Parts: sequence; structure tokens; C-alpha cells
Amino acid sequence: MRTLAAAAAAATVLGVALLVAADGAAASMSWGLAQNVIVALALVGVGNLLARRPEGRRIGLLLLVTGTAMALSLMAGGWAAVDGPGGELVGWAADGWLWAFSVVPLTTVLFAVFPDGRAPTPRWRPVVWLGWAATLGLAVGSAVGSDMLAAAAGGVMWTAAGIGGLAALAVRWHGAQGIARQQLKYLLLAGLLVLILYSVADVLPYHVRQAAFLAIPLLLLGAVALAVVRYRLYDIDLVIRRTTVFVGVAVLVFATYLGVAAAFGATRSERAALIAAVVVAAVAEPARRRLSRATTRLLFGHRDEPLAALALLRDRLRDAADDAQLGASVTTAVTRLMRTRTVALYLLADGEIREAARVGEPDHEAVQLPLVHQSELLGRLAVGLRQPGVPFGRDDMLLLIELSHQVAAAAHAVRLRAELRLVADRAQRAAAVERERLHRDLHDRLGPILVGTGLAVDGLRRSADDLGDAARGLDEIAAQLRAASGEVRRIIDRIQPAALLQLGLLDAVREHLQRLGRLPEAPSFTLLGHDVQRLPPVVAEAAYFLVLEAVTNVVRHASATRATVRFVRAGDVLAVEVTDDGAGLPQPYVAGVGIGSMRRRALEAGGTCTVEPGPERGTRVRAEFRLEEALWPTPAPSESSSPTTIPSSVSVCAASSTPFPASKSSVKPPMARRSSPQPSS
Repeated sequence: MRTLAAAAAAATVLGVALLVAADGAAASMSWGLAQNVIVALALVGVGNLLARRPEGRRIGLLLLVTGTAMALSLMAGGWAAVDGPGGELVGWAADGWLWAFSVVPLTTVLFAVFPDGRAPTPRWRPVVWLGWAATLGLAVGSAVGSDMLAAAAGGVMWTAAGIGGLAALAVRWHGAQGIARQQLKYLLLAGLLVLILYSVADVLPYHVRQAAFLAIPLLLLGAVALAVVRYRLYDIDLVIRRTTVFVGVAVLVFATYLGVAAAFGATRSERAALIAAVVVAAVAEPARRRLSRATTRLLFGHRDEPLAALALLRDRLRDAADDAQLGASVTTAVTRLMRTRTVALYLLADGEIREAARVGEPDHEAVQLPLVHQSELLGRLAVGLRQPGVPFGRDDMLLLIELSHQVAAAAHAVRLRAELRLVADRAQRAAAVERERLHRDLHDRLGPILVGTGLAVDGLRRSADDLGDAARGLDEIAAQLRAASGEVRRIIDRIQPAALLQLGLLDAVREHLQRLGRLPEAPSFTLLGHDVQRLPPVVAEAAYFLVLEAVTNVVRHASATRATVRFVRAGDVLAVEVTDDGAGLPQPYVAGVGIGSMRRRALEAGGTCTVEPGPERGTRVRAEFRLEEALWPTPAPSESSSPTTIPSSVSVCAASSTPFPASKSSVKPPMARRSSPQPSS
């Protein structure tokens, strides 16, 4: 088979060279040459590849015979054109009868024997015989030349065999089921279209008619290729790739040749043919490599490039923070890498495997790949077949196994991250509870004892003014007790800011902004709040100190005239935003201690913090905190949600427009004024 295909290809190339040598650019631009070269190379290439498989040997031989006949006809025509020895006899073979073997079987016998090389039933065998008889009749009629009766008889048999072949194909299609039915439909449609083209060919303009004659064999070959490619006829992946690449390179090479020849067409010299041949030789191999890679990816994904596939999946999984992001990344990536329509990811949660994400409809034939990491089952990956009933090949399965290992590792990392977040939340909750307990103990038990002791010592001191040294000793004891009481108060304030504890988040921030607003060169602050009355203490404290750090940076570094602090709670997310109209951040900027502190506080509370340029100018600090389902109430005697403008020595502004919702109500004065620790920038 390979020898015959190579000989046919060589005959095609030789025929082109001879025709160009004989007639120069005129031959290179003729419709006949284009039809013969493209169709001959396509038929020979596809036939050779199909004939290598037992299931496709008969169809491959049929295509190989027709392509070889066309290649020999092309070579014979070129030999006759240069007046080689025996040129008249060779020309008679080319123009007389070789053409019949290159055209007629393709439009008659192929229909009757596709796809297994046999007639559908014994009663359809006469249709196959009629196709070969039509081929011989037309060959004899054309060879004799003057025997019009033989030519007419051959034409009638050609038409009858073509219609009979289509009828046999229709019967085979009607009786087929499932994927076999899909494999036949494209050739049946192409055959009907060919019948229509032959019927109207005589009334078409010249160039349209010639283009139709070029399209007819390519339509039939394309239908066979679709059956092989899309529905895996003969189950030959190598044939699929090489067929597509061969046809693509053949068309590209000849188109390049025609283009270069046309560019030098005015010279009508052999130099045009030489330049065209050099250009074709330069582009053929790079085009083959690129077409091969593109075809493989189009049909089978990254099956032949496992390292590239693993790298792409790794990039997709890099930023997956939870099961939802992991599922979306895995399903979209595997769909692309395997060229399949259905991928589902199932993860183990609470002792049950549940669906985390899906692309496409459920497929009961999907390949189920367990996700195992360090001998622990984490879930499974379900990958649907490319075509129903067509299983994955060995290379596909090897790639899927490697992908599942990487997905399992990513799922394990996501689960560890979730467990770490849960442990951190529990630790923060325990720390918050312990701080509250210490606060109560120090404030309600130790504090009164120290204060009472101090008062008792003061009373004793007043009743012992004449005791001299005893009075001085009592003075020292009273001073120490007052110092101890003050130290207890400072400890209480460090456990949880007094303003935050007594006023609540919104009023505590408002009090701080009012203090800042009285500083020289301070901007005008606007406070917008919405539904921040019940927050976990950890989140409230982190948000409080983050705002303090942000507004302190505004006063120190921004040179702003206005700044806005916004709080908004949407579902289980608290958003905190501080914006100003100041000088903004340098680009790029290096995060200092203040920005690092804000990010760290947000992270410790299970949130995120970003610092970026403002919408128009200045800087925007935005933090988001995920709230737990069970929220601890934070004492908040005055949680106003109104926008508040804090005046300063510079200017006063109203509440700026914002996408955050905010309701308006009266502003209440702060209940207490205690200094709060202010982080440095």
C-alpha cells in the first residue's frame, strides 16, 4: 500500500513538473491541473491510511485506485505535453480511458459498499457490478473515440449505478442504529448533493462548473473523513490525524504554488515554476507540523502533550481557594484538555460524595476516576466520552489518570486550607471568649476590689493624720492601689477597646473620626453604615482597627480634602471601604507597616484586604469579612446607620454617592470618650 501511494504521489509531482515545463504559468493556472493535483493527492493519502486497517482496507483500496488513476492520468498528460518518447500513446491513455477509473467508481461503487466494502445485502451486488461496468464502458468509449454507442451506454450505466448506489446507501442507513447510522448520514447527504451538481453542471458558468467538479470528489472524501473523525469509524486515531493533515497540507501546498505562479504569471517562464517549487518546499514541513498539532488538539485535546496538559491544569488550580472554585477550574480545564462535552467533579463532604461542579449533561458512560491522595479517597472525577459508545483510547486514559492525580492533590490542599481556616476560626472564637471572660473578671471582680481597697486606705488616711510615718505609708499604699486600678483598666482596654465594647462598631469609628477631624490639616470625613449591629467580636475588632489604620494613613500621607468610610453587610459578608481624594499611591508601590498591618488583621479574621487607586483619584482600602452563621451580639447602644459628616479645619462635605446601600437617621453623640490605640502607618 505504501509503495503504491508513494508511486502515485511521485507521478502527481512529475506530472505537474512536466506540464509546467511544457506550458509555463498557463498550465499552473488551469482548472484541470488544480482538480487533478488536489483530488489525486487527497484520494491517495486517505486511501493509503484507511487501507492499513483491516476494517477499512476495502474502502481504502477503492480510494487508492481512483487516486492512482488520476495521478497516472496527470503524469501521462504531462509526458505527452513535452513530446516525450511514445507521447502520443501516453496521451491517448490519459485523455482516453484513465480518467474514467479516477471518477466513476468514486460516484457509484463507493455509495454501494461504504463503510465495510460490501453491498448491504446480496440483492444489492448488481449495483456494484453496474458501477464497475459503467467505468469500463466509459473507458472503452473514450479510448475508441468514435464509438459513440459505447460512450452513451457507459453514460447511462454511470447514471444508473450512481442512483442505485445512493439507494443502497439509503437502505443501509435506514436499517442502521445508533452511531452506525450517524456514520452513514454524511456520505448520503454528500451523494445527494453530488447528484444535484451533476444535474445542473451544464447550465453553470464555466468557472462555477469547474469549481463544482473540483468540489465533488472533495465532498465525498470529506463525508468519509467526517465518519472517521467524528464517529470514529474503523477506530483509527492515526488515520484521523494523518488524513486531516495530509489533505490540509496538500491544499496549502497547491494553493501556495498557484499563488506564487500567479505572481510571476506575466513572465510565462520556467523561473516562476522554480520559485514556486522553492516556496512550497520551504512551507510544507512547518505547515505539516503545525497542522498536525492543531488537528490533534482539535480532535483529541492535549492527549499527545501530557506535560502541557498538566501545566495548564496546574495554572487553573493555582488560585482555587474552596470547593466551588476548585470544581469550576477542574471541570472547565478537563473539558478543554480532553475535548469532551461532559465533566463532573464529586468531592467527599461529611462522609458523603457530593457533586461540586459539572459541565454538560450527565453521561452514564462517563469514565469514573477516583481521587486518591496519600491513600485517602477524596472524591471522584467523571469524564464523559467524546462520542457516545466510543471509549477513550490508551493514551487518553493515561492522561486522565495523571490529571486525576493532580486534581486529587489540589482537592487535598483545598481541604487542608478549609480545615486550617476552621481551626483558626475556632482559635479566634476561643480567644474572643477568653478575652470577654478576662474582661468580666478584671472589671467586675478585681477592679472593684482594688477600688474599694483604695477607698478604704484613703478613709484610714484621713482618720490617721497625726500618725506621721503611718500616714505616709498609707499614702504610698493608696497610690499603688490607684496605679494597680489604672493598670487593670489599661489591660481591659487592650483586651477589647473600650469604645468598641461600649459604643459598638459604628459609633466607635464615628468617635475616632470626630477626634481626627479636629486635627490641623485633617480632611472632612463621611461615615456611611448599614446593618453592622450584630457582628462576631473578632470581625468587629478587626474592622475597627483596620479603619483606624486606614484613616490615620489618610491624615498622615494622603493630603486629602475628603475621605469616606463605608460599612455594608450583604448576607454573610461585611464590606469595609475607606476612600479619599488625596495624592494616591505611587505605581508601583511598596507596602509599608501600615498596609501590612491591615492585611494581617483582615487575614486573621478570615477576610481579605486590598489597597488600590481610587475610582477617580486618591486611594481605596477595601476589606471583606465572611461572617459565621451564629453571630455573637456586640453591645451597641447607638448603632446609627446614617451618613455622618465630621467637620475639620479644612472643609465639610456631604455623603458622597456610593454603590453601598445606606439608610439615614439622626446622629447620636458618643457615650464615652476613651483614647483608643492607633496603629502607625
